[in-house]
Amino acid sequence: MGLFLTTAVLSLLHRVDWQAMSGPFVMLMLMLGVLYWTMTLLPGPVKKLGKAAGRMAMKPTRTGKHK
Repeated sequence: MGLFLTTAVLSLLHRVDWQAMSGPFVMLMLMLGVLYWTMTLLPGPVKKLGKAAGRMAMKPTRTGKHK
């Protein structure tokens, strides 16, 4: 299974037109960088609330049980 998945991913990466994807990829990285930077500017209680909400959202995913 692992070999099949690795082969499929490498095949997909080989077929991608990287010149066409470089612009959108750079923009995505810049947007993620700005998002991370703005998250560091939030006050402590807001960060804690966001982390708690993220944990609650991911809890069903980790246990494999969905409501």
